Amino acid sequence: MIIRWWLFLLVCLCPPLYGEVVVVKQVLDGDTFITTTRQRVRVIGIDTPEVGRGKGVDEPFAQQAKQLARDLLYQQQVTLTPGEESMDPFGRTLAYVTLPDGSDFAHHLLKQGLAMVRIFPPNLQHIPTYLNLEAEARRQKMGIWLPGSEYLLNPFEANKGLGHHRLVSGRVVHISQSRKRVYLHFGIHRQSDFTVGIRGDLWQTLFHAHGLNKNSLLGQRVLVRGKLYHRGGVSMNLDHPWEISVGQ
Repeated sequence: MIIRWWLFLLVCLCPPLYGEVVVVKQVLDGDTFITTTRQRVRVIGIDTPEVGRGKGVDEPFAQQAKQLARDLLYQQQVTLTPGEESMDPFGRTLAYVTLPDGSDFAHHLLKQGLAMVRIFPPNLQHIPTYLNLEAEARRQKMGIWLPGSEYLLNPFEANKGLGHHRLVSGRVVHISQSRKRVYLHFGIHRQSDFTVGIRGDLWQTLFHAHGLNKNSLLGQRVLVRGKLYHRGGVSMNLDHPWEISVGQ
């Protein structure tokens, strides 16, 4: 009986090893859609501009991202490959999406500058490729990466992105540490200027293992990505080394 219960739990809780073929019924925005079986799917690894709900205002390029997603997905049979974490707090399936031609759906949005990479451990399988595609779109100033973009900010205008996932590019001028966290400061006013926080245990293990430490970061220009929030000044938390790039 105990063995049967363990088998039941494994079947219910573990994501399938192989992809699930579904048909897309409705596209909500560039990275979220609904299948004919009413399954709500959030694409892993990317974040597209938000479509305004109700009387809300669309973010720039939200409709373009949604239209491209609709062109590629609507009424198509696509394959969902779940991440290690296969469900988000909102009950949406988290999955990589393969189109009928075998291509990765996320590639199309990233190549056209209609999505940014969003990193949520442990779902990291395709992130290096996604980062390269995003970087190329930024170099070509496509879509959301046009000059003056609100998706790529400097530390002194980071408040424009409060509450959203954004990229911030600037120089680390000071590094401080508390009992539980490490802080990268991007201005001389530590309590009010843009600051990045990293958990101390992650800093000592994962970040150091990727060559990210005080010697490699202090005084360097870096690109960080994550959600911006207000805590004295504007702040961002990093959970993985791939959320910071040196020399950009």
